[in-house]
Order: sequence, then C-alpha cells, then structure tokens
Amino acid sequence: ATLFVSYCGFGEIASMAEEIREPGRNLPRAVLGSVIGVTVLYCVVILICVSLRPYQELGGSTIVADLAADLMGRWGRGAILLGAVAATVSSANASIMAASRVSFAMGRDGLIWDWLNDIHPRFRVPHRAIVATGLATMAVIMMGRIEILAEVAGFLHLILYGLISVACIIL
Repeated sequence: ATLFVSYCGFGEIASMAEEIREPGRNLPRAVLGSVIGVTVLYCVVILICVSLRPYQELGGSTIVADLAADLMGRWGRGAILLGAVAATVSSANASIMAASRVSFAMGRDGLIWDWLNDIHPRFRVPHRAIVATGLATMAVIMMGRIEILAEVAGFLHLILYGLISVACIIL
C-alpha cells in the first residue's frame, strides 16, 4: 500500500495548473519529466540492489539502507535514511500543496466554505486552505498506525482515479 501511494503523486502536479506559467506547455513537461525521472531512479536503485545481493536475500523494508551500510558503513546508512526522510517530507509537502488547491477551488465553486478562498496579498497563495489542509493532515498522522493510513490512501486514490475516468467520459 505504501509503494502504491508513492506513485500517486504525479497527478498532484495538475492541481497547480492555475499557478503555472504556460500550463499547456509546462504541465505535460512536468508530469512526464517527473514520471520518467522517478522511473529511471527506481530502476537504477533496483538494478544496484539486484547486482549486490542475490534476489533471495532482497527482502525487508530497509534493504537499500542495509546495502548502503555494507558499502559505506554507518555513513551510507545515514545518508539513505536522511534521503528517505527528505523524500517523505517532500511528498507530504506536495500532497498538502495539491490538497489545499483542491480545497481552494471547491471553496471558490461554493462546494465548501468560502473562508478558504483568501489569497495572501504578498505571496499570492491560498494561505487559509494551506493551513487548514496542513492541520487536518497533522491530525490524521497523529492518530498513529501509518500502515492503515497508507491502505486507506491507496484505496481512495483508486476511487479518485476511477471517478476522474468517468468524469472524462461524461465530459
């Protein structure tokens, strides 16, 4: 479930279309570039893992950190763990950013509170929607059990993609 959710972020780029310069040109580039870049990176990591250990030994959630520790000692493990934390924070930031823009658009369309529509005068971002989304995200995280959260997120992404497909057919 957690691996599936890590691939779901590519669609979040589209939620920023209103804030991107020349979205017709730059949005497809951003989506394709991120998909290709991450796919290449994942394939290189898998190739390195398979090259360093027999496939029978490639189990567990810390295999990349274990291999880094074998090659570079505790500094290698630390670098991988630091990269994993940075990737998690980056992913959470992108999710909050995308969700806040969806909340902002729903508020603008009158589907939820108009209060979320306030644009910051200096930074030109929907700051109330960002704060509300960040607080809701933190509340869900504080409940614990990240595995259940990942499973629910994966299921909801499947429902979302299904509804998007139906909406495209209807439109």
